Amino acid sequence: MSLSAAQQDFYGQSGYLVVENAISDADIATLRSVIQTFCDEAAKIQSSNAIFDVADGDSPATPKLRRIKYPVTNTQALSR
Repeated sequence: MSLSAAQQDFYGQSGYLVVENAISDADIATLRSVIQTFCDEAAKIQSSNAIFDVADGDSPATPKLRRIKYPVTNTQALSR
């Protein structure tokens, strides 16, 4: 996908650009599913590990996922 000169100018002036339908509905559904799986797995841990960083006070009742480390290498769905 190439950006038009007008799009490039808008981005240069505004610092953002909206590109409709840049990500397919199927890809968005996959991302949502992967994120939910990560969140479900993170809720089971009590402290940060090789995949997840959790915040202080994290517990199964109140999960506090701060970061997913290397998400592309930790799921097949994102490694394409």
